[in-house]
Amino acid sequence: MYAFFLLVLSLEVYAKIPSVQVEVVNVLPHPGEGFTQGLFYHEGLLYEGTGLYHRSSIASYQLNGASFEKVVSLPRFFGEGITLFKNKLYQLTWKAGRLFVYDFPGMELSDSLSYKGDGWGLTSDGTHFIMGNGSDTLYFRDSNFQVLWRLPVRSEGLPVTNLNELEYTGESILANIWFENHIVDIDPQSGEVKRHINCDRIFQIENPQRPEQVLNGIAFNPETKTLFLTGKYWKYIFEVKVPGL
Repeated sequence: MYAFFLLVLSLEVYAKIPSVQVEVVNVLPHPGEGFTQGLFYHEGLLYEGTGLYHRSSIASYQLNGASFEKVVSLPRFFGEGITLFKNKLYQLTWKAGRLFVYDFPGMELSDSLSYKGDGWGLTSDGTHFIMGNGSDTLYFRDSNFQVLWRLPVRSEGLPVTNLNELEYTGESILANIWFENHIVDIDPQSGEVKRHINCDRIFQIENPQRPEQVLNGIAFNPETKTLFLTGKYWKYIFEVKVPGL
């Protein structure tokens, strides 16, 4: 009964939060068949981190998806979120507590840092890392990956859990929610969810057939103010516009 009460309460809260629909601008091929964990855009290229043991990698590719520019494998680890921070590329791991550091744009592995707990999503505001571990809390970390402060994420007072892939836009932290078809737009100061970004339109085009083919990949293009969205094992990457982004 208690669990049912929480579900009903959560649905009521979701109904109170503003929701906007994405506008599909472009449908691009998604190269390879990866378990997408992280995505970012930089100077005309998309960078994608994938997971699973013995199959994790980081790859860069052109927006037309015709070919990979560079692929770096991480076979012994389960790769998670990636981000660009102060001219280095960083990749989380799920359970190993290792943050791998790559030269950029060459993507040669150069170092690693350690942290405690799970690694899920990773982004940067240019000054700090912003990391998630699948809970309702985001962690702001310094350049040595030490925790500076924690940001609880709330929607009308309720915790928002399963925060997955992250992207910082300058105004917001965007987050995929594990197994949800929408993105939450989070205030980076308060942790409050400002709105939901409804992605049903891209699901209608992608038409995923397996439960694991969830939405998980957000990359912001500051030049066009558009997002690139994809998911695990998806055929497509969607360039979309979001009102107010």
